Amino acid sequence: MSPLLRKIVVFIPVAFVQLSLLAQEVPPPPQRTPPVGLPLPIDENILVLIVAGLMLGAFFAIYRELKNKSIS
Repeated sequence: MSPLLRKIVVFIPVAFVQLSLLAQEVPPPPQRTPPVGLPLPIDENILVLIVAGLMLGAFFAIYRELKNKSIS
């Protein structure tokens, strides 16, 4: 293969790849918009949910211990 033909064979795929990379559109950056409407109830009552979860977890732990003691 002649050197000129080798250069052409390499140049054509590289040119297509470069053209496709240059033709891609960059998406616009996301815009920060404030939420519409009232804030979600979970945002206001997160501490209540945490306390309720801890109480429920303690209840199940104590229940399991009492159940294991009654079986033995």
